[in-house]
Amino acid sequence: MATTTDRMYQHYYERGAVFNQQKRYKEALNMLLFSLQLKPNYHLAWLEKGTALEGVGRQEEALAAYSHAVELKPGYAKALFAKCQLLSKLHRTTEALEILHELSRQDPDDPKLWFAMSFLYRKLGQDDKATDTLNQGLELNPKEARIWYFKAMFYAGVKNRDGVLENLRRAIESDARFTAEALSEELFTPYFNEPEFRALLAVDPATMAIRP
Repeated sequence: MATTTDRMYQHYYERGAVFNQQKRYKEALNMLLFSLQLKPNYHLAWLEKGTALEGVGRQEEALAAYSHAVELKPGYAKALFAKCQLLSKLHRTTEALEILHELSRQDPDDPKLWFAMSFLYRKLGQDDKATDTLNQGLELNPKEARIWYFKAMFYAGVKNRDGVLENLRRAIESDARFTAEALSEELFTPYFNEPEFRALLAVDPATMAIRP
C-alpha cells in the first residue's frame, strides 16, 4: 500500500513534469526539488530536473542531473540522449558523439540515433563519415523508412539533388506517409518547383497539394 511519502514524491514529480512540458521551468524545478527531497534516488525526477535546469539556463547543472539519472539507472536512454543534445548545443560535439555511439550499441534500431550521429559528423566537417553513418544504419535496418528520409535530408543540406531524390524515393516507397512530411520540410523547399520532385510526391503542380 502506498504511503503518504510515496504519494507526495510522485505528486511533486508529476507536477514538475507537466510544468516542464509547459516550459514553466522555474516552477518545474521547485516541484522536482520537493520530489527529490522525499526520494533522492528517483531517476525520473533527476531527468526532469535536468530539463528544468536546462530551461533556466543552468547547463552545467543540467548535465550533472542527466549524468546522475544514468548513475541511478545505468544505460538510461532518455537521460543519455538528453545529455547528448545539450552537449551538442554547447558545441561539445565529440562528447555528444561518444554518447550516441553508446546508445546505438544499446538500440541499433532507433533511426534518430543514426541521424543524430550523422548530423554531428557533418558539424565536425566530416561529411564522408556522416554518410557512412547513415549507410551503417541502413545496413542494420534496410527497411527503416525514417533513415532513408534522414539521408535525403542530409543530401539536401549538402545540396546534392540526386541524393535527395533517390533517398526520398526509397523513404516514400517504404512508407507513403513521408510524402506529406517532405512537403513541410524546409530543406526540400529548393526542389518544390522541379517536375521530378513533384512527380515523386504525386502533388498537383498548381496547388502543391497531394493528389488523392
